[in-house]
Amino acid sequence: MTASDATTTDPTDPTAPAVTTGQTDLLDLDAELAALTAADEATAAALAQDRARGQRRERRQMRAAWVALFAGLLISLGCFASIAWHDSAAAGADPVPVHAPAAP
Repeated sequence: MTASDATTTDPTDPTAPAVTTGQTDLLDLDAELAALTAADEATAAALAQDRARGQRRERRQMRAAWVALFAGLLISLGCFASIAWHDSAAAGADPVPVHAPAAP
């Protein structure tokens, strides 16, 4: 028996391996690597989508917080102006209404 006979397979021989053991292991590893690579790419794409959604949600929440802060400041300013207006009227000053025309 020669070295070439050891790797030659007979399709009619049920005891003969189809390929050598080393080749089978490499084929299995290649298939497993391809499956893992596809799974990694799908996971990376899903993570990128989640990250983008999270960033959009954070920007929306930050915008809402700034709007609420600005509205609160405007309300506070209006309250202080109203208090000052009424305090000056109570002190005897004659407040000029905003809608009244200026005296010539």
